[in-house]
Amino acid sequence: MLDRIMEILADAAGISVEEITPESEFSKDLGINSLEFADIAFTCEEEFEIEINEKDFRKMIKVSDLIDYINSLK
Repeated sequence: MLDRIMEILADAAGISVEEITPESEFSKDLGINSLEFADIAFTCEEEFEIEINEKDFRKMIKVSDLIDYINSLK
């Protein structure tokens, strides 16, 4: 699952998976804006058959936030 999340993020940011760490921030480090992050959330919902709460979605800053959230739902 972790590998797939990293692939989704790398595709959205247009970078390689190796450039992403759990501590990477979506906006600051990966250059992902709010619209792109919404698309990432939608992709993760479909990929992992989960539903990401909008309140929780808005609190996510780092890659680890998304990973932890998805893990908590599985």
